[in-house]
Amino acid sequence: MREQASNKIISIVIPTYNSAATLEGTLRSIRLQNYDQEKLEILVIDGGSTDDTLKIAKKHGCKILANPKRQQEYAKHIGLLSAKGKLAVFLDSDEQFGNKDALVNREKLWKNYPQYKFILFGGYQKPPGASPINDYINIFGDPFAYFMTGIPGEAPLRQESWKKSLPVERETDDFIGFDLSGNRALPVVDLCAGNTLDLAYFKSEFHEYLEDPLLVPQAFYIVARHAKKVAMCKDDPIIHHSADSLKTYLGKLKWRVIVNTHFKDIPGTGFSNREKYQPRWRRVRKYIFPLYACTLVVPTIQAFSFAIKYKKPVLLIHPILCFYVAVEIGFNMLLKVLGRKPKLPAYGKEGELPQQE
Repeated sequence: MREQASNKIISIVIPTYNSAATLEGTLRSIRLQNYDQEKLEILVIDGGSTDDTLKIAKKHGCKILANPKRQQEYAKHIGLLSAKGKLAVFLDSDEQFGNKDALVNREKLWKNYPQYKFILFGGYQKPPGASPINDYINIFGDPFAYFMTGIPGEAPLRQESWKKSLPVERETDDFIGFDLSGNRALPVVDLCAGNTLDLAYFKSEFHEYLEDPLLVPQAFYIVARHAKKVAMCKDDPIIHHSADSLKTYLGKLKWRVIVNTHFKDIPGTGFSNREKYQPRWRRVRKYIFPLYACTLVVPTIQAFSFAIKYKKPVLLIHPILCFYVAVEIGFNMLLKVLGRKPKLPAYGKEGELPQQE
């Protein structure tokens, strides 16, 4: 079994927790890839699901690992340590590959251009029939993140925004190579959405980081400082079932604020875990967000501009969501001053609490 695992080229890391509603589509998109499945391992790292998540994972021949702390970033850390492949591809349980050659293209890029130690996905795509809130998420991500970076997540807007923000050192029909040298303000990059790490390189060069779960939000920035190059696949949409309703999305926004305010020692999605990798001006910029949000003027102008430009009326809720996040930030900062720490809900799961051993 060890010998077989060592021959794997790609390990796909999928965190789950009561993910039955979307996991079937995620795993099907992997098994339908035009890729030799013998070179592939799928790791499902589960936080104690009580629905059919594990049943679905077993049906698709996944290796199942336990995540006692439940939060998805801990699951990604477990998966990163356990992966046997030379490349680690991170895919959340609400994401699917939109191109059947996604894995073939990653392996080809990795073999032909070994200077790129991190391979990025090409952008999000809304699932057919999904809630309109997914259109907002795919453009803005979340109000704070967009304010900090100005990088939309939707394909192909993401690629064009990166090209405007960072020097392009190489471009082919298949990918764009970016130069990350210097103290540049880097976009937000998470271990998800098919983003791919040269795992053999990472474990060799940065073994001192491996036992720290904060490695997960910081991995891209660690690689960027060392390798100074990154590639982004072009025809590589990720179909993203991010939220089935506005209520679900508000829960995710609240989770991000709580983590970034009260739990900076817990790996999470947000700014605080990787603030040290950003230039000083961006670290200062975060304090301007509440003012930006509470004036409502600039967010409203952006909302109308984007809604007309992209023909997506749901983008008009941008000023409301900016204000919501600003209020959550203010409230949680007050709790912090008072020495009160709220309970941390599981990401996107209202009322569910992680184990905090």
